[in-house]
Amino acid sequence: MNSYYDRVEIFCEGTQIADIPVEDVEMSIIGQVIYNAYSFNNSDLVLLAVGLNPTLGYTNELCKKSKQDYQLVSTPPSEQVPQVITMFHTSTKFDEGGNMRSINIQDATGEHQVHVRPLRNALSVEVGV
Repeated sequence: MNSYYDRVEIFCEGTQIADIPVEDVEMSIIGQVIYNAYSFNNSDLVLLAVGLNPTLGYTNELCKKSKQDYQLVSTPPSEQVPQVITMFHTSTKFDEGGNMRSINIQDATGEHQVHVRPLRNALSVEVGV
């Protein structure tokens, strides 16, 4: 029997594009962020970041700097908030870059090379079934 924590659902722009076993997610912790990069449809690149914010109210976004270089932008809250360490996750799909073997992600701790892996078990919609 599968539990809630046996699978990872991947969403891009509000649409679920994959549901993969948790053991297929590479857990390479870089500082306080876990990065994963996946090739999707042989050309698209899906980036995932999971980490910790030092307080409530942060926003986190993965941005493209160049074809192989990306950046995690963490914006602190603009008003006073409770000082509670908070987990975040963000995912983004880019229309190119999925054909690379690795990419670089810049964050507050430096630059990190992340291996791009094929996204298996992508969801597809079958019409007329």
